[in-house]
Amino acid sequence: MDIKLNTNGSNTKDVAFYITAYATKKQKKSHDLSALMASALPYHINNLKYEDIRERNRLLLYHCINIINREMELSGPQVVSYLMGYGDTYTSHNYNPLYTGALFSTIKRMFPDIVVGAKEM
Repeated sequence: MDIKLNTNGSNTKDVAFYITAYATKKQKKSHDLSALMASALPYHINNLKYEDIRERNRLLLYHCINIINREMELSGPQVVSYLMGYGDTYTSHNYNPLYTGALFSTIKRMFPDIVVGAKEM
């Protein structure tokens, strides 16, 4: 392996683009999606427990989605996130609720002529 110092310029841009594209690559398209869903059908037919057609159709969709999710390709950062117990999402910051009720009531008290929200007719 060669070591090269990239401080700026097109080489640095190219390396940064390559690393970013590799780390955030998209999942492969499921070309065999219909075959996966077809494999759920024999299990569904052999395990019919409900007479209601709506419930049977709901379970068939449930089985198809489970098979698709089971065969889904996971990215490296996603696997590490699951293994470390971080969950499904990553955020760089935390949100705090903003309670505006007290603020609006204070503004209405200080400026009673202001109509907030709806117009007076």
